[in-house]
Amino acid sequence: MLETQKDFRKVQRLPFCYLCGDSFLEDDITDGDHVPPKAAFNPRDREPAFKLETHKKCNASFSVDDKKVGQLIEP
Repeated sequence: MLETQKDFRKVQRLPFCYLCGDSFLEDDITDGDHVPPKAAFNPRDREPAFKLETHKKCNASFSVDDKKVGQLIEP
């Protein structure tokens, strides 16, 4: 469970992409993904907001799905 800032910092420095589970290699292009996805949740439901490191290609592959879900649940 993530309760303190220390807990959040530990998770933000994972040595692998949280989307695919593969370790980061030296030449990987990385990106940060909002957790939960910005498009899928109202801002008040995303607190505390944070980003986890991902492979750029993994993060991009979920972008359209996040937007679709966001359209379904927006008030």
